[in-house]
Amino acid sequence: MPRIALSFPPRWVGLRRIGALGAPLLCAYLALAAPSCRPAQPPPALATGERPVTGVAPYDRFFADLSSVRSAVDEAREDANEAQRALARRVGLPEKAPIDAIGARLRERTMRWASEGLTLELEVTGIDDVEGAEVPAIGGAVEASENAGAESASSAPSATLRTPGREPQRRELRLLEAIAQAALSGATAYSNMGQARRHVERLEAEQTELRGQLGAAFADPTERDRVRSKLEEAATFLPELKARTREVGGSADALISVLEEAANTVPVVPTRRRPGAPTPKAVEPRVAPLPGRPSATPAPSPAPAPSNAAAPASPAGTP
Repeated sequence: MPRIALSFPPRWVGLRRIGALGAPLLCAYLALAAPSCRPAQPPPALATGERPVTGVAPYDRFFADLSSVRSAVDEAREDANEAQRALARRVGLPEKAPIDAIGARLRERTMRWASEGLTLELEVTGIDDVEGAEVPAIGGAVEASENAGAESASSAPSATLRTPGREPQRRELRLLEAIAQAALSGATAYSNMGQARRHVERLEAEQTELRGQLGAAFADPTERDRVRSKLEEAATFLPELKARTREVGGSADALISVLEEAANTVPVVPTRRRPGAPTPKAVEPRVAPLPGRPSATPAPSPAPAPSNAAAPASPAGTP
């Protein structure tokens, strides 16, 4: 009978020899041969929501602010993603469809509506000067928020979707509501991420100051070392957090741009995210906000006065 000879590459011979020496060496060999199979390092505790308590006010305030910014970034990401998923569902695309595909489908729909007399005008406000807006100083956020009052409310992001052509039909309202809500969510996320990014920059500066004051703030060496370790962890996490704010803000900006292109089928100037951007002419809004959400349309403008009003009568005795 013919004989079949089997030969093994040298690396398999090496594996057999390693196996004879024991499992620990085999695991070490595999870890070196396939770095991608190594277990992933756990994220820093601060990145998962940990909020250290030290008993010293400046340090506790620092870690509380850091936790608040991280939560704000995660919340903004989820809100913008949910608005984009709802928009994708309304135009018949998978929830994970890319924003470009959603924009193309949305433009097809709005252009067809325009040919049928339903024109759209989308105005997004409150995001023109996100980079230059003031952020409350760390440690004075409560006092600043109490004094902001109506000024902060007037500068809050808003989105208004108008239909100056004709009244939308019932079957068209759901998509119009999704457009208005997605624009509002995108504007809010864009504005919040601009503020969060500047807040992170202030935290970076304060982290350096707090590390220099550890000796005076903590007499116990063990506690001092624990806080120093958390500040070093924060120094590593803050650049990552700043990158997240840019990522979420960029995604929100892309969402706003797609909506402005698709939901402006009358000649208007798109929203510009810089000071001095022109504002489209106001027209009576026709799209109601979604239940339980912030209003995406302001109150309608008052009706113009009649042009043929009678002149006031002259007082008695005058010519």
